[in-house]
This record gives sequence, C-alpha cells and structure tokens, in this order.
Amino acid sequence: ALAAMMIGIIVNAVALQHGKRLDLGPIAAVTSPAPAPAATAAPAPVAPAPRPSTLAMAHTPKSGDAIADFLSTQGSDKHQLTLSAQKALAKLGFSVKPTGALDAATRNALSEFQKSRHLPASTDITAKLVKTLHSAAKAE
Repeated sequence: ALAAMMIGIIVNAVALQHGKRLDLGPIAAVTSPAPAPAATAAPAPVAPAPRPSTLAMAHTPKSGDAIADFLSTQGSDKHQLTLSAQKALAKLGFSVKPTGALDAATRNALSEFQKSRHLPASTDITAKLVKTLHSAAKAE
C-alpha cells in the first residue's frame, strides 16, 4: 500500500500538476530510456515565443479561477463594446452619454439606429454592430 501511495504521489507531481515540473534527477534517468546520441549537425535554433501585447497583459486577471477569469473578461469586453457603441451613437447625434452601461437611452438609440439602417432589431451589442455604428459615424 505504501508503494502504491508513493507511485500515486510521483504520478501526481509529474503528470497532473500545472506549472514548474519537479526534477527527479537520477530517478527519471532510471525510469526513462536514454536519449539517442546527437547527430553531428548543429541543433536547429529555437524561435522565441510570441509575446502577448502589453494591453492584453494589463487586462488579464490572475485569480487562478479560469471560469471567473473568463466571465470577468467577457463582462469587460461587453462594457468596452457598449462604451464604443455609445461614442459612435453620440457622434451620430443621438442623446447618449458614453458610460459603458447599457441604459434605456442607449437601448432607444440603438433601436432607432437599427430601424433607420433597416437592420434587425436587437439590444445585444456585438462587434459587428459597433463596426457598423463607427462606419456610419465616419460617413456623416
């Protein structure tokens, strides 16, 4: 039973944990086959990993809870879309204050804009709708 528990601990530490790996040193050399001898050719250079933009890093939550991080990111994206839509609606002459909150004035302005452009009525602010709003604001 003790041997089974020790094997379970090693498997957990090596295979199931995220982050830095435990270097088992001589134990790993005994359990894994020896690597093949290297050829005389020089090893291929390793390309550096692409770095995320500093903007993305600034808004990346680090709570350790992937679901909460995803939901908070979605909320901030929705806030940014709403704010961008409100700015475009204000440029188009609608009486909307750019607050980032989807209030009654924003819903009414969106509805009027969609009717005037013969778009399907929806209060859901999408990236496509924001792009349409900004295109219309630039045209006027």
